[in-house]
Amino acid sequence: MAAALALLGRAAGLVNGARQLLRGCGVGRAAEAGCCRAMSSAERPKRPLSAYFRFLRDNQPAFRQQNPDLNSLELVKKLAGVWRELPASQKQVYEEARKTDWQKYQEQLAAYKAQLTPAQAAALKEERRKRLAKRRSFRIKRCTGWIELLLLLLKELTVLGKPKRPRSGFNIFVSENFQQSKGLSPTVSKLGRVHLNRIV
Repeated sequence: MAAALALLGRAAGLVNGARQLLRGCGVGRAAEAGCCRAMSSAERPKRPLSAYFRFLRDNQPAFRQQNPDLNSLELVKKLAGVWRELPASQKQVYEEARKTDWQKYQEQLAAYKAQLTPAQAAALKEERRKRLAKRRSFRIKRCTGWIELLLLLLKELTVLGKPKRPRSGFNIFVSENFQQSKGLSPTVSKLGRVHLNRIV
């Protein structure tokens, strides 16, 4: 009995961990929304740094000299804390530099896109599509192992006698009234409307 409870507790922890992992491993919305760079050619102008990354670039060497015992992760955490505490007037300096660089970037990007032939543009678009497909397939492969583990754990939980969830009110209503509505085309949606009318 104790072994079964220990297994059940471990399985519950793994299921929760798998849920959190699965949230982060779907198809990347940022990639689908076009947030990634549209072209990967070597001549394409690079995006300018954000205000925060400019701050990191400018201050990291000084912080590294002051704290030589910190590793990179701890150093960046410390710099992030300093950035959070930085007054808006000092942040504005970095933001202004970003804005001017962004305008230059937009001009360079427009010039770059204008000099591309339609064949080059199509080739770059195809290259980007392949790169995103490869990234998606990697994420799916990484998640597949967790999904199989999750299904195995759920199967073990049912073998151990985990009770089913109670049925919802709508589920009970549909099961009671399904025979009466049989033969109608949108059966379930009609039952849903009837159920909502009874509640109100």
